[in-house]
Amino acid sequence: MHKPTLGRHEEGFTLIELLIVVAIITALASMFLPKYLDAQKRSDLAVAKAELATLRTAIVLYRQDTGQYPNSTDDITTTADWNNFLVTNPGVLGWKGAYTDRVSEDPWGNPYVFGNHFDETDDGDPISHVMSYGVNGVLDTTDFTVDSPGGDDIVLYLEGQKGMGGGGEL
Repeated sequence: MHKPTLGRHEEGFTLIELLIVVAIITALASMFLPKYLDAQKRSDLAVAKAELATLRTAIVLYRQDTGQYPNSTDDITTTADWNNFLVTNPGVLGWKGAYTDRVSEDPWGNPYVFGNHFDETDDGDPISHVMSYGVNGVLDTTDFTVDSPGGDDIVLYLEGQKGMGGGGEL
């Protein structure tokens, strides 16, 4: 049986040609990878803002039905807490939920947080909000009476107190 071999008259790819192809592929990847990563960051930010808006609506409905915010003396800081108040009946008088199908973690794997009574408006009303700690997963906001949250936090205030802020630099 005859095995095909490269003879003197047959040509294959040289090492230089292969290196040129690898260099071209690397150059193309370096041009498109940052755009892809930037698009992914923008997508994650949009998902977080949409989920916060859904949570805000669910909390407002919960308050309309029960006369109180969920867990009104403490903050909600775990996904289990969210699901206990908004998806399953926590035994609160007036509960007419479920107010949302489920509550998941933010796009960066951290639970959304509900804060109540952190600060007060000039009229003495509590400033309540839902938030994501953002990409870094750390609470960067220290003053909830201002319109701009700190760092990469994403804050959505309830009942028209303030608009959605944050999202900082990802």
